[in-house]
Amino acid sequence: MRTTPRMLGVAALVALVALSLPAPARADETYPSWADVQAARSTTATTQAAVERITGLLSGLEATAASLGDAAIVANGAAATAQADSGTAAAHAAALSARLAVASDKASAADDQLGRTGRSSTGRARAASSPGCSCLPTAGPTCSINWA
Repeated sequence: MRTTPRMLGVAALVALVALSLPAPARADETYPSWADVQAARSTTATTQAAVERITGLLSGLEATAASLGDAAIVANGAAATAQADSGTAAAHAAALSARLAVASDKASAADDQLGRTGRSSTGRARAASSPGCSCLPTAGPTCSINWA
């Protein structure tokens, strides 16, 4: 089939008419109203304010956490020092207890040599009822014995 100028003219006219007609509005396309645009702007501003507030809170919490972490490190050091001091004090108390036991044994041996009989409820040597003894039960470790 051969194209004639008449057919070309008709085709051009159909194309021109088709392009000049307005496109039918689609029912599924709805454009936002001005109120919708304003509400979206308001929502965006509200969201941005919330983001800034949360960011500020997070910064404050991070600073507090760092400060508390530093305090925990200092407290841990103090606890370690106290634990070491406690161990040193316990060792010192054990040494003193051992020295007390030795001193108590020596005092008991000295009492036996002097003929004394027993100890008082406070752990001090009781004075024997020997003549010339000036020791009293409450005289303590500096008691002197004067034999007449």
